[in-house]
Amino acid sequence: YMCGCQSSMFYITNEQIECENRDVRIWNIENADVNIEKIPLKYISFENNMKNILTLDMCRYGIDDKWSETAEVWKAQSEIREKLEMRHIYHNGLEQRYRWVNIPHKNDGKKVQLEFEFNSLTCIDGAKLVIERPECFKIELDGNFIDNNSHGYFLDKSFKCINLPQITEGVHRLKLTCNYKNNMELESCYILGDFGVNANREIIKKPKSITLGDITEQGYFHYCGGIEYRFKCCLPKLPGKEIYLVSEDFDGVCSSAVINGKNVEIPWKGTGTIAVGKFLKDGDNEIVINVYGSPRNMLGPLHI
Repeated sequence: YMCGCQSSMFYITNEQIECENRDVRIWNIENADVNIEKIPLKYISFENNMKNILTLDMCRYGIDDKWSETAEVWKAQSEIREKLEMRHIYHNGLEQRYRWVNIPHKNDGKKVQLEFEFNSLTCIDGAKLVIERPECFKIELDGNFIDNNSHGYFLDKSFKCINLPQITEGVHRLKLTCNYKNNMELESCYILGDFGVNANREIIKKPKSITLGDITEQGYFHYCGGIEYRFKCCLPKLPGKEIYLVSEDFDGVCSSAVINGKNVEIPWKGTGTIAVGKFLKDGDNEIVINVYGSPRNMLGPLHI
């Protein structure tokens, strides 16, 4: 039990339900013996409700000026700890790691460097580096040191935001240097800003439009926010029967709708239909469908 939290009980049924204290009616149209008339929606535009992100999870590492091949960050972390004769930090076992991870180690303070490489096909202003524990690193972008003081955070308070200079067109190298300690766990880092990311994991210009469907192929490869799809519907005259918004399957965490400025709740992954007649009017109607994403495309795993 957590203070301030509430519990809910859910009923699964094929019957029409009046939900108390909600402006939502659910109806399983598949089992209904009625004539169905479809009202077309015209797709107008989209808007992302969060800045886009490029995941940097491939790097090479250097110890004593000897550099590794490029590998995933978790593999680099594993190899570094083996070379420094440190126990793997992800091992809990019977003895939880909090009991030993802060014990000084003979190789504490060893200089370790990580180098990430990314390509930009356009110039980007106002981008940020998202990184955990930035105070532990000296940060360089293309050989120039970056102030490691954080300015806010992204998603989680441990994901600190570091201001970056203009990202120009071309290949860039981000270098992180630290005095490695037994309690350190190296993680992926991220570039955050108003741009697109193609399927080759390159920074591109922010898309001006996308089609309905997979956003990862349309400039939002690592995107973890929501997308607002804006539609228009013209009803010369409201029919004398209920109108339902069909919520078909989608690949997202959940969805919601805004019809003519009024919020409409959609049950999580609801496969039924939602009664929306009272939100509509004669003439033009604006319908916004919000599909909410998750950090899956950002955090991974991203490689097989």
